[in-house]
Amino acid sequence: MEPHLEHLQHVINALKGKKIIICADTNTHSPVWHSRERQYIGRGSEAEERKAQIECFLAQNTLNVENREGQPPTFSGPGGTSNIDITATLRGVIVDEWRVIEGASLSDHQLIVVKEKIGESRGSTTNEATTTGSLFRIRDRDVNWDRFRTHLVARAGTMDERMFAEEYARELCGLIERAAHECLGEYKTNSTNKYEWWNVGLALRRRFGSARRRWQRLRKKTGCATENARETFVKLRSEYRRAMAEAQESHF
Repeated sequence: MEPHLEHLQHVINALKGKKIIICADTNTHSPVWHSRERQYIGRGSEAEERKAQIECFLAQNTLNVENREGQPPTFSGPGGTSNIDITATLRGVIVDEWRVIEGASLSDHQLIVVKEKIGESRGSTTNEATTTGSLFRIRDRDVNWDRFRTHLVARAGTMDERMFAEEYARELCGLIERAAHECLGEYKTNSTNKYEWWNVGLALRRRFGSARRRWQRLRKKTGCATENARETFVKLRSEYRRAMAEAQESHF
């Protein structure tokens, strides 16, 4: 599992600032992508470790899992059915529709249809930024929050409460965005994620964490296994600290 996650991490880092859609057969069960409880509870330490690795990878990269609850299982084979295929998005991708079509594929994996909403995105990116690639981050230090609050309250009072919820939410988000531009200003940046340098060493971090847990289990014992675990832990700790320092320095 780790080599595949490490490779995927390199891909995400190489596509810094670009929208990403990931489709993957994880061969792993988790409530995050709506697997049934009996499929991920009590399945042994190896299954639990795989589940934790993927969940950790998704969380550390702020990936949004687009799988929808109530759809047919993504996998159907002689041994039964399950949800092991995931669709994950990053950097503002909006998925309008995600559904599983049974019987349309010659594989054990069912056909998954994903429809992306073009021209719109999550987060505080304006329409102009979406089309031109000019990204921004709103200032949050040394600003006049009272002016922003007063501006926002005054404009919100003019909104039509009879609008549909989706339209009202869109108008409100636009109002907040315009108020932020007018009252707070923005920082220019070339990346949607200021702290993306941290992702460079995540694979090494996982190996270091695994070595540390193994050393903690064996440290009260004696023998070759204990000594090997200690040496591995010390070595990976040094590599991890060095990688983090180098990644941070090269990014900034």
